[in-house]
Amino acid sequence: MKIKSMKTSNLFIGVFAILFLMTAAQSVQVFGQEPTATPTPGLSPAQVEKIEAFVGKQMTVGKIPGMSVVIVMGDQTVYEKGFGFADLEKKTPVTPTTLFELGSTSKAFTGLGLLRMEKEGLLKLSDPVEKFLPWLKLKYKGKELPVTIGQFLHQTGGVPFESIATIPDAGGNDALEKTVRNLVGMELHHQPGSKFLYATINYDVLGLIIQQISGEPYEEYMKKKVLLPLGLTETYLFREEAEAKGMAVGYKRSFNKPVAYDAPVYRGNTPAGYFITNARDLARWLKIQMGTIETGDFDKTLIETSHISDPDLPDSNYAAGWMIFKNYQFITHGGNNPNFSSYIGFGNEKVGVAVQSNIDSNFTTGTGQGIFFILRGTDPKPTLAAYDMNMRFDDLSAKIVYVLIIFLIVALILFIRSLAKIAAGKKRFSLRGIVGIVVFIAASGVMAAWIYLISIIPTFLGFNVPVSFGFVWMPCTFTYAIFGLFLLGFLYYLFFLSVFFFRKAKP
Repeated sequence: MKIKSMKTSNLFIGVFAILFLMTAAQSVQVFGQEPTATPTPGLSPAQVEKIEAFVGKQMTVGKIPGMSVVIVMGDQTVYEKGFGFADLEKKTPVTPTTLFELGSTSKAFTGLGLLRMEKEGLLKLSDPVEKFLPWLKLKYKGKELPVTIGQFLHQTGGVPFESIATIPDAGGNDALEKTVRNLVGMELHHQPGSKFLYATINYDVLGLIIQQISGEPYEEYMKKKVLLPLGLTETYLFREEAEAKGMAVGYKRSFNKPVAYDAPVYRGNTPAGYFITNARDLARWLKIQMGTIETGDFDKTLIETSHISDPDLPDSNYAAGWMIFKNYQFITHGGNNPNFSSYIGFGNEKVGVAVQSNIDSNFTTGTGQGIFFILRGTDPKPTLAAYDMNMRFDDLSAKIVYVLIIFLIVALILFIRSLAKIAAGKKRFSLRGIVGIVVFIAASGVMAAWIYLISIIPTFLGFNVPVSFGFVWMPCTFTYAIFGLFLLGFLYYLFFLSVFFFRKAKP
């Protein structure tokens, strides 16, 4: 990724803060063999050819290891196909049954579970969250203010986006409560209910409310009351279970290539971003959302309700885990995790598209949007690499690493030469009295300041998260660049001390 100005810094904030939103679209070649596509009764051969060419170009430009695409029309799945590899090392191809983490497109499932509880009279959207989580105190301008369940659902409660950095790496049964407890005492960004502000952790709060009311783990409730009743039998909530069923390997960028990355387990963020599913179940999910198939005993009106944005805030277009574009009669959501991404969209014409990939990339959303352009008879807009945040940061970080290597080599040579002279007895230690003590303290202070500046690099970009957050979410090259900066400072610090305190020995 490439950042050369404050304008680019603002782009970082904007793109990163709306990972769940739609992005632009582009073109590419497929990495490896392509499984045979299923019959396409609703698509013309020309459309199929154009879609596959577009997906291929997107994957090439975006360096996407594997991608899954499904298109539904009415109650029919008219296209489902895997592109590239679920595992680059083993050359395992992506198929319609390959499982991917969804990222924030998971929120619609949690929203539906919450609405079911409301329908059963177990809660009201107007209830303050403190009714079920009495310890969850939030402040605005230093004053404690109640935030309603509906405000968390519609992303209008004022919880800041940066709260994503507080989600702990945890997989135990208490992970969800641990995640939400990190919000206690947090200063809200604005008056609750006054405007929209996306924060992924909002849906973890809803997940914990579901867990508290049901008296069972969130995952158990969602499986019994939402997934199985809707016939979504290939959707999972635990990584271990999904891996046993054929889950794709997740990747991150590193020096312009995808590399396998085993991301931390954030079980406390499952309600907001860690549902795992495949093209087959997403096809059914799209039909359920469009109302083109029966939902059995599950109340169909809840699906319709989940598409209604905040009635108390007319300007908001966020519903229960969906972005609602009323003017275009279109509903959509994007999802990004450290090593996966997804896109789901459908409209009133009863056409739906879902795209999944095993890398965090704006090209996933761009591919979904481009397919809609093709289905509507227009040329797709290719996603530009310059607008993919991770590609830009990978590019920038790689360049920093290359420059650092030169300086590190110089620093290492100087330090080794100094050590060699000390070992040979050509230089001897000299404390140099009070001056030496002052110089040592000053040099150590400069080193401490250097470490501090490295730790707040995200702040320089206008983003209030710790640098460790970047180690998980950003390309591998970002991590290399950060550690390279630290090592560079440390080597020069040691070299300076070796020169200052070890003086040339007298004959």
